[in-house]
Amino acid sequence: MGLAGLIFLQYRRWLEGKDLPILAAIAFAIVALVPILHGSLSLVQVALIAGLSAAGAIAITALFRLIYQLLSRFL
Repeated sequence: MGLAGLIFLQYRRWLEGKDLPILAAIAFAIVALVPILHGSLSLVQVALIAGLSAAGAIAITALFRLIYQLLSRFL
């Protein structure tokens, strides 16, 4: 039911730019509620690892975009 609601809200374009934080919150809630998913880590450690992973992914994306722009300018 929740996924159908998110799909409907996206279809009606009410979630312009808000869909990724909503999906991140849902994923964090699932990890927080199912103990086997976070193992022996505390929820603070899980949130910290997720945040650092997201920052790393953004940095790598920015680096590849910069390389692409440099290559497209010179080629």
